Amino acid sequence: RPIPLYCPVRLLHGMRDPDVPWQYSLTLIDSLQRGDVTLTLMKEGDHRLSEPADIERLTATVETLCRQVAR
Repeated sequence: RPIPLYCPVRLLHGMRDPDVPWQYSLTLIDSLQRGDVTLTLMKEGDHRLSEPADIERLTATVETLCRQVAR
């Protein structure tokens, strides 16, 4: 069913996540009623996204979103 969330959404999902299949994120974004949704699939990412490259991507995503919302 639709999810009435009216803020920007950024999803980062590791494609090697053994606990939550990345396809779940596709289902989730289809349920969100807001158009400002971005899904980033990280091919080598696992459930924790704890490798240095993963953390850099997470940090950059948060920084970019904060700049966009602050305008």
